[in-house]
Amino acid sequence: MQIIPLQYSPIRMISGGGSHSAVLTIGGALYMFGKNDFGQLGQSDRVNRWNPTLQQSLKAQKIAYVSLGDDHSAVITEEGGLFTWGAGMYGQLGHGSNNNEVLPKKVFELMGTKITQVSCGRCHTLVATEFGKIISFGLNGSGQLGIGSREAKTSPTVIRGSWAEVNVKDLLPRTANRSLIISPAFVSPDKEKFVLNVSKSDKHHDPVSDMAVEDEDEDLLTIKK
Repeated sequence: MQIIPLQYSPIRMISGGGSHSAVLTIGGALYMFGKNDFGQLGQSDRVNRWNPTLQQSLKAQKIAYVSLGDDHSAVITEEGGLFTWGAGMYGQLGHGSNNNEVLPKKVFELMGTKITQVSCGRCHTLVATEFGKIISFGLNGSGQLGIGSREAKTSPTVIRGSWAEVNVKDLLPRTANRSLIISPAFVSPDKEKFVLNVSKSDKHHDPVSDMAVEDEDEDLLTIKK
């Protein structure tokens, strides 16, 4: 059965929460419906919606991605801004408090950081930045925040993992004398080479070396397969 309010809107993506749903159109319009006990629909009230309802307060923002938790919601704008709303009793909104929010609210602690991915768990949230950092906040009784403890976090907290924080076409400072410039250049069916800019005075271990081989003669970094 076709949902009438969306019949003329090309769909970019959908997301299902605990008891609420979201539909994002190609034009960046966000429609939400379902349970709204904690304001997770972002309509400035706590009234359930049986039909898709346009998220009015985000009309000025072009939404690129949406993810729903049990009773909270999160979106990323095309500029990389993160907005969250709904249930916040465990800090899953990342606003530094345990308050619920009935309207989308920007996560100000991440202003100046471009967010590229967001994933809402039941009562926690994970985000990734353009430079490959993974950040978490919210409930942590089972260690789901990945921060080495079971302490809940109401503000964004960086997860320290063994992954390399790299991103194609980005400049990533390593130390005062070492930086990494990534640019894809396919040279063979089984290798993928990347330009590497390394100071000759600083050749100590770098996290990327766990997954790559440095070619000093060509200033190339070859990703291990």
